Amino acid sequence: MQNDERRQALLKRAIEGRKESPWVPLPIEDATPPSSLPVDNKPPKKDVLTQGEKFQALLVLIVMGLLVHWVMSFAASWVQTCVDVVFGLLAIGTICAKTDEDHKNDRLTDLAESKKDEGSSSITSMDDYRRSQISTPSPSLRETPFLKGRSYDIDPYATKGASGKRSKPVSMINESRIDAMMVEEIRFNPMLQSLIATKLSIQNYTLSHVADSVWDNGRETDLLVVFSTPEAALLIENKITAPLSYGQAGDYRTRGELGMRRGDWRRFRTCIFAPRRWFERNRGAHSEFDVKMTYEEVADVLDRSGDRSAFKASMLRQAINKCEGRREKDR
Repeated sequence: MQNDERRQALLKRAIEGRKESPWVPLPIEDATPPSSLPVDNKPPKKDVLTQGEKFQALLVLIVMGLLVHWVMSFAASWVQTCVDVVFGLLAIGTICAKTDEDHKNDRLTDLAESKKDEGSSSITSMDDYRRSQISTPSPSLRETPFLKGRSYDIDPYATKGASGKRSKPVSMINESRIDAMMVEEIRFNPMLQSLIATKLSIQNYTLSHVADSVWDNGRETDLLVVFSTPEAALLIENKITAPLSYGQAGDYRTRGELGMRRGDWRRFRTCIFAPRRWFERNRGAHSEFDVKMTYEEVADVLDRSGDRSAFKASMLRQAINKCEGRREKDR
């Protein structure tokens, strides 16, 4: 009843144009919802996944897991490959540097010996040799008598001493030149092939290939002679004056066994190739190799093989003289 009276009062004031007073909400117990709106007393529905949706979600998780695993495996393999390549390049660089250093040392030794024979001071480096060449030009070049109309015998190994007389020739022969010469002769000289075959104790042989300065397992084989019939190899270490280095003979045997495991040959022998005087200086050194071969016996074979091979024999005799000259100085 009071509510009806209040409504009527408010309606009357609104009609009269008076200012409405603030609306006072009705008590909650008196408020009733409009009859036009339905009242739903059911609880709200919960979001529930169907079996198909659950299966799809599981399948997505599995695919994502496999993809992540594949990406991580590929990344790890790529990193390992990069590391292997880097270490491989470092190893190749070390081997190349060592090879260059060995060749430089051999060249330096030969140059030092030639300069000592000329009576000059000792040479300890390539720079010292270059400086000596600039400061003291070769007498054979400085005193060339071509302009005076005299004949002159050009000899790259001949020099003049302080007295002006021509001294003995200074040989620039070294192991690498002997190796290259031996490769050619073994390839084309049947008599030298026969000598090599006797060192392997084989008959009815067929030469497969011959090479010098063969690098395998981090070390060098001076001469490698391989026969295809039978499958045998001779690994040759060439020496003129230098002694054997520590473990050098064992390294040759290791490379021979490695070739057997790879199937390159079925049997092999190691050989030391040097002048006779070298074997006198290094007594017992050849016992670490299977066989030995001297410069003298190879030179005798080349002398019997024609003029061309006889010229190659003269190179071996130069190396023999070099070894004997070193021997005389050591006494």
